[in-house]
Amino acid sequence: MWINQTIRNTLAATKVKHFKRLPLEVNNQGWKIVKTGETYSIGFSIYRGRKKRIPLAIHQASHQVVLDKIISSEAKQGSLKLWKSKKGIWDCLLSVSMDVPDAKRVNQWIGADRGQNHLCVASLPDGMAKFWTFGNIRFYQTKVSKTKKVITKS
Repeated sequence: MWINQTIRNTLAATKVKHFKRLPLEVNNQGWKIVKTGETYSIGFSIYRGRKKRIPLAIHQASHQVVLDKIISSEAKQGSLKLWKSKKGIWDCLLSVSMDVPDAKRVNQWIGADRGQNHLCVASLPDGMAKFWTFGNIRFYQTKVSKTKKVITKS
């Protein structure tokens, strides 16, 4: 089952000249997650009905919550990719679709970005963006420096 999916992805139109390492890829129907005790394992078919289960080492507690949601069918499983790193460590990438709660309304500044044409762009809570160009900042700097000079003279 994983052979067909890997061949499909290899033959797909990509701009990669050559692949260094191809991951084993299985679509959403070809794998399942099983929990025995505290150990999670991924089961998938290898070749003509032969099935293999590989135990997983979970790196973060938040991943356990997602895996439990897949087992209880609260989240929909997507594709699975397995690949071996240069150090010989096997990694597993799972895609999952699930409902997430709506974001809460923010009453403060959301974020700022430094750009090429505009020195700074800030996103406001009402959805508008505030742009500061180089000329605006230069004007404020000269205004502040003149005010400082007037204050220090007196």
